[in-house]
Amino acid sequence: MNENSRLKTLQGRLSKNPQDIFSWYGLAMEYKSQGRFAEAIEAFKNLIERDPHYCAAYYQYGAALAEAGDHSEAEQVLNAGIQVAEKKGDWHTVSELQAALSQLHDQRSWPNSP
Repeated sequence: MNENSRLKTLQGRLSKNPQDIFSWYGLAMEYKSQGRFAEAIEAFKNLIERDPHYCAAYYQYGAALAEAGDHSEAEQVLNAGIQVAEKKGDWHTVSELQAALSQLHDQRSWPNSP
């Protein structure tokens, strides 16, 4: 399946069920993988609005923001994700989000710097 087919499939699923969190995540990740950061950010924002407890989305949302150059907003999203993950007791995700936040603070290592 090519990129456009995946996008059309995900968009079709969302047109039938706009509350489908997994399709929002898939759509956001597809946009992100294509370097379409504005669209990925919007899809992640929609996902978080529908399910603010979806911990995994915060990492990818923050990464998309950072890759788009919005480090301030990325920091806010990562911090929000840490709070959500801590409340859920999801310590693995807390650790990943904290590591991403540290990378964000070290401009040399985010995004994908040598």
